[in-house]
Amino acid sequence: AGDPRAQSYSRRRVGGAPTVEQGVGRVVLERSLFVSGAAESRPIRAEQHPGVDDGESARFCFTVGAAGGVLVSVALAWTDPVAASVSAKQLVNDLDLAVRSPDGNWTLGNASPGATYSPRRADPRAAAGGAVAVVDQVNTIERVVLQQALVGTYMVIVHGAWVADGPQPFALVVHGAG
Repeated sequence: AGDPRAQSYSRRRVGGAPTVEQGVGRVVLERSLFVSGAAESRPIRAEQHPGVDDGESARFCFTVGAAGGVLVSVALAWTDPVAASVSAKQLVNDLDLAVRSPDGNWTLGNASPGATYSPRRADPRAAAGGAVAVVDQVNTIERVVLQQALVGTYMVIVHGAWVADGPQPFALVVHGAG
């Protein structure tokens, strides 16, 4: 189902805050590693999870302390099984990332601004009101970047939106000022 070393590398690699010009896959070393004296950005939580099956979800929480209004990044990475060479879609297992802020608003991984998520539905693709949210169905790395994180407790959901070869292990990292 996947090489945990690759997932660990991916979570370290994207745990920082790449710029728009660099994209989510390039390393910004000074933002990816904690450097002594650079207390503004550090890992808040890191998980190496044994995996979710199709339709299952894993939940995690983290807290942003009294220094609200800071940038926080939540990154999900997994190593996808190899697809058949004749397959039209190369992604075998699709996981989705959703983050609920203390005010109850949801943000989806790699989603365009304004995409919504309904926690009442099992599939994050199903938005409130029955509309389909825009979710990433292509990449094995998903990120949510909270530019001005609120003080309080956040809930992170990793959902097995389509897991043909499972359970699918994954790595999750929350990075920022906690």
